[in-house]
Amino acid sequence: MQRLIAFLLVALLWGACATAPALRKLTYAPDLRYLAGKKVTEVMHVLARASVELDRLLREDPPPEATVDMKSEAIRLLLEMEKAASDLDTGVTTNHPVLDENLSLFREDLAAARAAVEMDAPNYFLAGSVAGSCLLYCHTGDRAARRR
Repeated sequence: MQRLIAFLLVALLWGACATAPALRKLTYAPDLRYLAGKKVTEVMHVLARASVELDRLLREDPPPEATVDMKSEAIRLLLEMEKAASDLDTGVTTNHPVLDENLSLFREDLAAARAAVEMDAPNYFLAGSVAGSCLLYCHTGDRAARRR
């Protein structure tokens, strides 16, 4: 009985002292990349802020001479979003299945929007739908309806 109690005490002490990464090595599959919630939240904040700024930019009625500024600002925001999204797109399975399933599609939408804005005659339609892509791919309660 004393050995059992001693073993339990050692196990409790080890568990209390073990770091989260050490525990993940024991509990997650070796081919799974763990994305910390804090990292995901930080990237989502960057994407949300840039999306709101892009939406605000595209809703304004700029004077004709501001077209170049609007184009360069839209490109900057889309590049910022692409960079942030690439920080989460690991190419391997993570602990966030919704991101695993949809992030590459979202990144394709961002790249297509940027390419359309970069044209000599910029097309802002796809850039205007970036926030909708967030809803379409991840932030909706009915993902099953999207697959039909």
